[in-house]
Order: sequence, then structure tokens, then C-alpha cells
Amino acid sequence: LSSGINAEYGAGASSSNISCESISPSPTMIKANTKDRRIFGELLIGLVFNDQVSTLDVHINEARNLAGVDGNPPNCYVKTYLLPDRSKTAKRKTKTKKRAANPVFNEIFQYKAPSMEDLCSMTLWLTVWDTRQLGHNMFLGEVRIQLDSIQITTLKPTWWQLQHLEDSHFRGSILLGLMYCPSPDDKKKKKTCLKLKVVEARDLPLMDNNRTNPYAALYLLPKTESKDHKYKLQMKKNTVNPKWNAEVNFNYLDSAEIEDNGIEIQMLHLGKVEKTKQCVLIGVVRLCQHKVNINSALDGRGIEVLHWKEALSKPGVWVEKWHNLRSWE
Repeated sequence: LSSGINAEYGAGASSSNISCESISPSPTMIKANTKDRRIFGELLIGLVFNDQVSTLDVHINEARNLAGVDGNPPNCYVKTYLLPDRSKTAKRKTKTKKRAANPVFNEIFQYKAPSMEDLCSMTLWLTVWDTRQLGHNMFLGEVRIQLDSIQITTLKPTWWQLQHLEDSHFRGSILLGLMYCPSPDDKKKKKTCLKLKVVEARDLPLMDNNRTNPYAALYLLPKTESKDHKYKLQMKKNTVNPKWNAEVNFNYLDSAEIEDNGIEIQMLHLGKVEKTKQCVLIGVVRLCQHKVNINSALDGRGIEVLHWKEALSKPGVWVEKWHNLRSWE
């Protein structure tokens, strides 16, 4: 196993003075005072999915009725991401249009999309910004387009109303790799293995005292008491963008029952309240099918299910995807 991994959840900390609770953290990338300002304006967006080359073309046509923070026409630009990927490689940005309340951009951004099924689990996120002096940019509004709710291949340019930041419960995102390693001998079904790679997390919320000390707890689903089926990654002090590049193995699985398994990734923060260590849940990802019943926690959703299915269909191959952390429920 990679360094910095403890085989048992909570290793190195006394269970008697650690408590866990769920939170709904606020995003860290936009200052709270933007919530007090009115948002004006619209964006004209066109989308084209080319299934022959598996790409999504995002047409940023123009904006209208934008309002600068100081009452003057803004020096504005548009930034886009295809969520849940918030990495630098997923960011696209238009040129800045100076002193323009009705800027015309006419720019096309392209995203690689493995399939229409993958694309339908994603969200196109567009934000509009006013460039200020000294590098301090001001948020003018956002648009979120759930790609499973529209007919992408025929979507004509459409006006979208700018909104306040709706991501008040955004918990950050995490890059995970998954590999399925079935037993080469059908008579040795218990030799099947699942390999999980935790690469990095981004944009985690600031926690107590504006500090975040993140670590990850990893469990095989359904949960068991076996120490071979739970791990804890090393805590990273005071960072909202931790990197681990850690790999763990969940061994001794039955290939005939692998579809009834899954992996739960918990992102937690370790802080202190009056000298008492406190572990706070930031969010979870569950790589599994969606088979919720009274005895099961297999409630994979959207890209979590797609990631799981793709890994099982490609034995011996690492499959990496970004995931948004979500609430416990």
C-alpha cells in the first residue's frame, strides 16, 4: 500500500474524544458579500454534441443587460466548466470585453465526452465575471445547464437568465481511479480484487477557524468488520486542494457477487473544539450500482454508477473520473 495509509479507520486517534457530524459548507471561491447584490443579465448559449468524435461544443454567443458592480459597464468575461470536473484542464475562458453591458463573444469551447450517457450525468457551469484592478474580479452571475434535461444534439442558441450562486452546498470534488481485477481462475472466486486510487481533491470548503485538515476514509460496501476492507488516508494539514496519489486494494472478493459490492469514499475534516478532536464529514462518493434496500447502502448516483459499470466492463484497466462530494443521505 502507498505510504500514509492506515489499515483501520481512525487509527492513530482515540475514539473516545472524536465526534463526527454532517455539515452543509459554503463555497470558498466567491465572497459571501456577492449574495447581497442583485444579479442582472442573460447569456446566449448554444450546444452541439458530435457523436462521431464524441465532443460537446459550447457556443458562447453574447450577453445582455449586464450590470457592473460599481454601476459602470463591466469589463466582463465568461468562464466554463463541465462538472464534476473542476480541474484546470476543464476550465475554459472567453476574452475580456471592456466596458460592455451587452458584450458579443462568439467563441466556441470544446469538451471531450466519452458518450452521450456520460454527458447526461454532467452539468455545464458558466460564470460571468467583471475584471477589476489589482486582479480582484467580481462575480456577476452564473448559469447551470443539467445536460440530462435537454436535447443537446438539436439545442439552438438559447437565452439563459443569470442567477445567484446556487452552490451553497457544494462540498468539493475528488479525482478517483478504479480497477477491477477478477480472479484468473474461476475456481478461486475469492481471489478477485478491486483497486481504488485516490488522486486529489479540489475546492473543499473552509472549516473551523478558516482551516481545513482533510483526510479520506475508504470502505468496501456492504461494510464489514474486516480490516482488509477499510482504510484511512493521511491527513493533509490546512489545505482545500489536497493530493494523495494513494492506491489501496480490496482483496478476497467473490467475482460472482461483485455487482453487489461497492466502495464508499468519505472526505472528512479533523479539527478541535475546546481541546477535543472533532471529525466532521465534508461529503461522500459511493462507487456502486443503485440498489437501495433495507439491508443495502448501494445508492450510487449518476456518474458514480457510470464509473462503477465502466470499471467492471474493463478488467485490468484504470478508469479515472472526477466526482462531486455529496451529502451522507
